[in-house]
Amino acid sequence: MTTIDIIGAWTPRPQSLDDVTTATAKMLHDMPALPGLWVTTPGDSSGDDGDPQRFTALDLNAHADLAARILAATAEVKNMKNPGQYATIRRRTEQGKFPLSLRIRAGFAKPRNRIIASLRLDEVTSAASQRLIRAVMAAVIGAWNPDWLKAGTYEVQKQQGHSHGPVIIGWDTYISDRIDFDDTAIDGRLATVHGAAGRYVTLDGTPAEPSLEQAQLVRAALGY
Repeated sequence: MTTIDIIGAWTPRPQSLDDVTTATAKMLHDMPALPGLWVTTPGDSSGDDGDPQRFTALDLNAHADLAARILAATAEVKNMKNPGQYATIRRRTEQGKFPLSLRIRAGFAKPRNRIIASLRLDEVTSAASQRLIRAVMAAVIGAWNPDWLKAGTYEVQKQQGHSHGPVIIGWDTYISDRIDFDDTAIDGRLATVHGAAGRYVTLDGTPAEPSLEQAQLVRAALGY
């Protein structure tokens, strides 16, 4: 089993509870088909174990209920100093597995807003698995319009020497046109696909073992 972390962020962007709820519902609606149901759980939701009765299924068409759950999750966060919303939502199977977990921090005027999606896959080398990764990325981008979004493993993040740079480079990385990018630094040496509001940069290799040399090229194009 491999966990692909799909992590993104965007600059301070105030959003109301209604805005965050609408974006969350859109993201979940647009996600690719996965086994199980979308669920939330009260209290500490960091672990994957626990009583099944703690998990409550979501109805994506029940806007007020989703808003209430986001509000409750936000209220549980200690030391809240800035307006904003938190949510943890998971896809839970009948066997109690979590093929996808989502942690959302949105609506903050400061500091940066963020989303972390953990996608668990039996393998990551097939075309089908890679399409699934990109479909999750597309759902996140369509809902939140992030400045950047990457798909890769934490191990690769450490290997490329990322510390506190604004953009994490993954096997596949979406970079909004709002972010400065020097195309001459890559000079056609890796795959880049331009979209309506940004570009996808894909490294050679697999999501778990991409080219670290190419990752450094992308970092150079970003200016660090």
